[in-house]
Order: sequence, then structure tokens, then C-alpha cells
Amino acid sequence: ELLYDLKLYHHGVQLGNVEEVDEYGNIYFAIGEYPLLAGQNEFSLVLSVDDSIAQDDILQFSIEEASDIVLSYNTHPYTPDGEYPVLGGLVSFTDTGSVNAYNTLNLSNPYIIADKAYRIGSFYLRNNYETVDLKNVIITYQADHQPDLSEQVFVLLRDDKIIAQADPVEGSNILEFEFVKSLVVKAGNRIKLQLYMSALPEGEYSFFLDSVIGKGYVSGQDIELVDQLFLSEIRVVPYYLEFRNGNLDVALVDGWNKLYDMNLYAKGVEEIKVTKLSWDLNYAKVDIVKAELWVDKKLHSTDLTITEDKIVADLEQSVLVDIDGTNVQLLIKTFGSFNAFSTLGAYLLTDTEEYSEDSNIIWSVEDDINNSYLLPYLPLEPSILTIQED
Repeated sequence: ELLYDLKLYHHGVQLGNVEEVDEYGNIYFAIGEYPLLAGQNEFSLVLSVDDSIAQDDILQFSIEEASDIVLSYNTHPYTPDGEYPVLGGLVSFTDTGSVNAYNTLNLSNPYIIADKAYRIGSFYLRNNYETVDLKNVIITYQADHQPDLSEQVFVLLRDDKIIAQADPVEGSNILEFEFVKSLVVKAGNRIKLQLYMSALPEGEYSFFLDSVIGKGYVSGQDIELVDQLFLSEIRVVPYYLEFRNGNLDVALVDGWNKLYDMNLYAKGVEEIKVTKLSWDLNYAKVDIVKAELWVDKKLHSTDLTITEDKIVADLEQSVLVDIDGTNVQLLIKTFGSFNAFSTLGAYLLTDTEEYSEDSNIIWSVEDDINNSYLLPYLPLEPSILTIQED
């Protein structure tokens, strides 16, 4: 009985009704002598479903052979050319729509300065099966402590416009956003939302898209998010030191070589003092005579300790790093005859655990002493100098 409700349409015009459904599932339409348009003709099958169809049922329609289509021109019958069978897509049935979410935020730097507003989430919501009127979004978070966020502001943006705001409740890790205006998403479409926060207390946070709730236009049922989505993991700090590669050379020459070049930036504070830097050193068929540290194109007075595999700068005179950036270069003087196998390389050594006196990098703000553990953008690219052919 279900298939007798099937209707055939041609460019929006219904072509008769089902005449017969035989025991093999063949469906016959009686459409009379319907004239086709010149050029391409598009047909569609429309099925009105009722209780006879169940969730997860699957239907597929096909035209098995050319003789299943009866055509005539000037009373002469003929069959259309083509590759048979002509298969339609698989159609599955569901009793309600659903919403999927996809993360679009790529945080190369998870560090955030306290007391500043930042984007901490960006995601797509894709609506499946039926048009939905979205009602609210729930985002949850986890922290390494129990922060009081009751004074903070969280907002959702779409097309750079605020569409919802959440007011955190003390003691709760739930941020509930109710849309100011109706947010309708058509079936098969997606929208992009972005999550911003005003400021957060210091600490480590993880944010998750936990729930999306809406009402299906056709089913009239609540439509929810299929799976929870991880949004971001951030570290909120008062300040930090940022490292970036400078212009690295590639040519090894007899005499002075710029072995390493990097730029340092103070984030969240006017000035940071660097009191130790370390590089891994590797070389072959090269004699090292001397090493110097240059800061902003000036020789920096310091003793560099050179071993077979390491260069350490214990900086009695600190390198002062400001918000505009400070350039640091490691220069090496070589001597002797080179060959095709001569190389000289180095990379900045970082730290794999929290501060100790043996840390590879040491920096401070007043009495707060730190190392490079978990700093963003580290490790930097290595520098490798070789003999270049003329």
C-alpha cells in the first residue's frame, strides 16, 4: 500500500498515479501521452509516508532496462539510449532531524593573557534531514581549579554579530546560551558560530560544545546535538615569553657565521628579563674558534660555554625583552679548510618540565622566575649551515 502513494513529477507537474505494483515490486505509472520538452527532462518521485514506514527503513528505485520506458514519436515507438539499470540513491527514513558539529578553531598558541577578551571557540552546526529552529546552545568547561566566573561574560557570534549571551553561575561549569532571535537552519545547511569571553582568571581551561537543542519543523520534535564536541584548551596567564625564528642562514663560510637568529617578545607585560639560553650544537669537519651573542645588532657582554654538543649563555647581564621584540643572534667563528662534508648546526634547547636551576631557558618578571616549559611556538626550527656550491 505504501508504494501506491508514490507520485511521479516532471518539472513540478504530477504525471498520473501508480496503476499497479506487481509481486516483484515493479511499479507501473499510467501517464497517457505526455509530451516531453526539447532538451533535458527532469523527473522526480515523491512519497508521502505514514505509519507504514519505520525509522531506518531504506528504499531505492531503479529503471532496470530500456523497455521499462515506453516512448513514441509520430506514432513510432522506440526506447531511449543509455546505460541500464539506472539506479536512484538510497533513501533512509528517520523520525526526527539531528545536528552535527565540527570544530574550526586551530589554536597554535593556547596562551591567553588574563583580563583580555579572546575567541576561545569556533564551530559549524550542520542540520540534517529537516529544517530546525534552534533554541539554545550549552557549552561546558573544565578547569584545574574552581574559578569564580560569575562576573565574566561569554557571547556567541554569527557573522560578527552577537546572537546569544551566557551569564555563568558560581559553582556551575555550564554556560547556557539562549538565542535572542529565532535561529532557523534549513535541512542540509550549516551555520558558523564563534565563542568569545571577556576575561578569565589564571589557570588551565578546556571547553566543550555539550548540547544544541532545537525544534524540527516537520517532526515537531526536539532535535539535539549528535555528539559532544571539544572546542579548545587554553592556559590563562598574566604574561609569557614568546620565541620566533629570525632569518636563518644556510651557507657555511670560513670566519664568522650567523649560526642562530631568533626574535623574543614580551606578552602581557612591558619587559621580561632573560638570564639563560642554551643551544644544542652539532658540527663536522669544522673547527670552532669563538662564539658571540648579539642583541639587537649589538655585541652582548656574556660568557658563552661551548662543549662538544652544547652552547650555554649564562647571562649575568640579562637580555631585556620588550613588547616590540628583541632580536638575538648566535655568531660562531670557524677556522680551517672545509670540504663537501663540513656542517655546522644548532637548535634552541627547551624545557620538558617546570623550572629548576638546570633549565635550558630561564626568564623572569620581577621575582617570578620561569623556564620554557609549555611555552607556545616551541621548539623553533633548527639552523644548519653547509658548504654551498658556487
